[in-house]
Amino acid sequence: MSPNDEIEEFDVVVIGAGVSGLICGNILAKKGYKTAIVEKNSHVGGCCVNIQRKDFTFDSGVHFVNSAGEGGPIHEIVSEFMDYSEFDFIPLKEFVHWIDLENNIDFIVPMALNEYINVLATFFPEEEQGIKDFFTYYEQIVRFLLDMGEQETPGKIISFLFKNMSTTLKFLKTSKSSVKDIIEDYVKDPIAKETLYYLVTSLAMFPEDFTALVYLLMEFTIRLAGAYYLRGGGGLFTKKLGETFIHNDGFLFLNTQAISFDVSGKNASSLLIQNDKGEEKLLKARQFVVASDLRQFVSKLCPDGTLPKKYVDKILTRRPSNSSITLFLGLDIDLKNYGIEDYEIWIYGRHPNTPENVNKCVNNRDFSKMPLEIISIYSNIDDTCCPPGKSVVSLTYPSYYEAWLEFLDSNGERVETYKQEKKNLIKHFINVLAKSFKIKDLAEHVEVAELATPLTYMQTTNNFGGSHLGWEAKVDTFMKDRIMQKTPLKNVRLAGQWVFPGGGITTVTMSGYAAARTIIQAFTK
Repeated sequence: MSPNDEIEEFDVVVIGAGVSGLICGNILAKKGYKTAIVEKNSHVGGCCVNIQRKDFTFDSGVHFVNSAGEGGPIHEIVSEFMDYSEFDFIPLKEFVHWIDLENNIDFIVPMALNEYINVLATFFPEEEQGIKDFFTYYEQIVRFLLDMGEQETPGKIISFLFKNMSTTLKFLKTSKSSVKDIIEDYVKDPIAKETLYYLVTSLAMFPEDFTALVYLLMEFTIRLAGAYYLRGGGGLFTKKLGETFIHNDGFLFLNTQAISFDVSGKNASSLLIQNDKGEEKLLKARQFVVASDLRQFVSKLCPDGTLPKKYVDKILTRRPSNSSITLFLGLDIDLKNYGIEDYEIWIYGRHPNTPENVNKCVNNRDFSKMPLEIISIYSNIDDTCCPPGKSVVSLTYPSYYEAWLEFLDSNGERVETYKQEKKNLIKHFINVLAKSFKIKDLAEHVEVAELATPLTYMQTTNNFGGSHLGWEAKVDTFMKDRIMQKTPLKNVRLAGQWVFPGGGITTVTMSGYAAARTIIQAFTK
């Protein structure tokens, strides 16, 4: 079919039906704007989907959601276009069960900030005042950063910075600091510092080069606004967002690729799309939102010469954050019967936690000496993920897309040895969990085992490198030439994890909302 045979006109076209795209599309559709969302997969959700295997539901992307309670940003934003009571967000009283084998430390990490400080003080009494001073000082900077993120234009951002000059100066200093820099100003005990580092920087993010700003955002949005798990999993969240979008008269194009923009001057006039049958169509719109991989935006969607070379290079030369490898297990036993009551367990210190060791493990796909096991027992908090008497558990480690390239042929298809590699890792990870849970015959209770690798995440989300959090969050790159929502094309905006400040359900929700509000302002001028 020729693209000229069928042309549809919209007020707004959104590319990508992940969380940010769904939020943006819903806000606009609810306001009465004719809105389309284009999604290459057969379902909505992006990173935030459920996987159904037999009796078990695996949550592929969510451990917990920050700020989902009443009055929080997710509640306020989603309530603008649907009944929030459709979701059952379970407040988490504890963050994780932290087990440090090397230093013989074992405690439940409370969610509330004051309780967290008190627990740390019991282990490190000589550091109590320094820990209190640390959280007091940086809470102000995090609140400042969140408020700055709500400013919708560069002009408003500049005005905000000048109105808050004292905090702006503190923020600028922090933006050039690593996690190690900011903690060492307040805490001296090496074990106390290590505990503060790795209770947040868990996925191969080392305090020497991990930016303080992302660390603080992760820490404080949990402590100040709480963390929640959605009964039914993250996939239920995005599924309902998709259903609401259609209910609000939105147009959802699934199994459809965004091919290219038609650009006239500094505006995009239309988007060529193609469905899985090879049929093409032109979508004309006054405004566009790219809520998907930005490398695709600059190298595929925009014709050569459309965007300034400096802008293209800024995106193409950036590195993504880590991906991961995750084992999902469906067990025929209830782990609570074995004394395992926790939802989230992090076991630390079994092996050396150094960049050299972690990079060697990740690059060689030899996870036998990883220093941190991130274990989630979904069935201990969500009774919908499996039948009574059974359990759902996951084990997660950091990984890099490059470490898996040898399993792709010249056409990008997976070679036969990929299956065997996954089988080997599944067997190894089950043994790791058996040791951690102290259940020798755990392997005999496995009904379903599913392993997700960076290749899996790359295929299902189309995110560069299978990234979970957008760009790499290192001190020397995070604030430098950061990617904002505005693009060189006047009527194309960006949203999602690739836009400052980065990934996470709360931040991408706010990003989608900000893009929608900016478009509404443009329409009402």
